[in-house]
Amino acid sequence: MDPRVFMVRRSPTMWRRRTTTITLPLVTLLLVTLLLVTLGACSASPPVRPPAPPASSAESAPAVMHAAVLPSTGALEPATAEQGGETPIELAPGLVVDRPRREVRLGAQSALDAGWLEQAVCLAGTREHESLLVIDLPPRLVHAALLMLGATPGEPGRWRVDAEGVIVRDDPTGERLEILLRFEHPRRGRVEEPLTAWIRVADGGSLPEEPWRFAGSRILEGGAYAADYGGSVVGLATFGDEVVAFTRVLADQAEVEAPQLLVEVDKVPPPGTPVEIVMRRAS
Repeated sequence: MDPRVFMVRRSPTMWRRRTTTITLPLVTLLLVTLLLVTLGACSASPPVRPPAPPASSAESAPAVMHAAVLPSTGALEPATAEQGGETPIELAPGLVVDRPRREVRLGAQSALDAGWLEQAVCLAGTREHESLLVIDLPPRLVHAALLMLGATPGEPGRWRVDAEGVIVRDDPTGERLEILLRFEHPRRGRVEEPLTAWIRVADGGSLPEEPWRFAGSRILEGGAYAADYGGSVVGLATFGDEVVAFTRVLADQAEVEAPQLLVEVDKVPPPGTPVEIVMRRAS
């Protein structure tokens, strides 16, 4: 006989033989344990949800503002008078949403004073070598500030090279924006001028009349905000992750398309100069 079959047939008998050796104290202990568990289950009450923090606290304010964003339009529902725009909201240090003036103000520093450009504004530690201005806060907060202003995002532009070697361009979408700069220039004094004043087209051409779109960057796999990694806050070359995109799609690879935009050296202040960026809805 197969020994495995023999053991299976013996196991019920062995189990009955072992159960007869269980002592009375062990049975008593099991019964008491079962009784305690039953009583505990009967007396347990449903969990109590902790009270929500008061809406007036500074820590709860961002959560309230995010909860008021309408997913269908990207606009902010004015839930209270303060959120409705009567008082400017400092979303982060150096980032103010001023709804009465219909503008977002963002603290920055000048980066380049000469050379080729691929960015107008970038995140610190990313593309300062090719950007006019640099900021030191996550680009997703700039996106949030524009939503609070009521602006509607779209999508960044794209480009590709087809089988015949021709660049195919998909223009960015999103609401049109106006971008101004406020700063002190060592020769020009106090200045307020469009961001485009700092940009020169290499072949002597002109810039678009309304060059900025609230493209809204994109969400990466896993939920991360792309511009927080790439650093594109206000783009010139088309990387495809810009919060605010340049309406003219330019390839970001020099071997595909030669650079076209330069720093307007007579306009920009020295690197490191504090600059206030002002963004407004153009419509």
